[in-house]
Amino acid sequence: MIELRHEPVRFHFFGDGALGSRLRGLVSTEGLDRVESYGYRDPKVIADFLVERAALGIVSLAPGVIRSAYPSKTMSYLRQGTPVLALVEGDSELARTVREAGIGCQTEPGDVPGLVRLLRDLAHDRSPLDGAAERARLLYDRHFVPTHRLQQWSALFGEVTS
Repeated sequence: MIELRHEPVRFHFFGDGALGSRLRGLVSTEGLDRVESYGYRDPKVIADFLVERAALGIVSLAPGVIRSAYPSKTMSYLRQGTPVLALVEGDSELARTVREAGIGCQTEPGDVPGLVRLLRDLAHDRSPLDGAAERARLLYDRHFVPTHRLQQWSALFGEVTS
């Protein structure tokens, strides 16, 4: 997650994923004072953090992975009304959703200069994110609440079995 309320930009990473220990090592050895790595935390703690402090929730995938996955953390961000920073290919469904629904921003994976430029711009002017939190919540309510997903799965199974 990215916190833009203060200059300079601060990064907050939750979880013990495959790169968690590597990230913590980099933070320690490189003295990255604008990066916090928390390891595993209860989902309620993370949800509260998203609501109270996060300006953007990061969804980053290695090139090509988005073709076969839709990251579940996206739903967590949308449910909490956290705009999304999608570091995925621009022609992916997630990138299109972020742009068309106005729920955040997107850059290509590996485009470090583009990402730095985007974050620098947002740190000085958050107006491109105006209304993104509300639109994120609405998108979640319209498309991703469990009852809606269950109806979609039921319809799909009905089509397949008829």
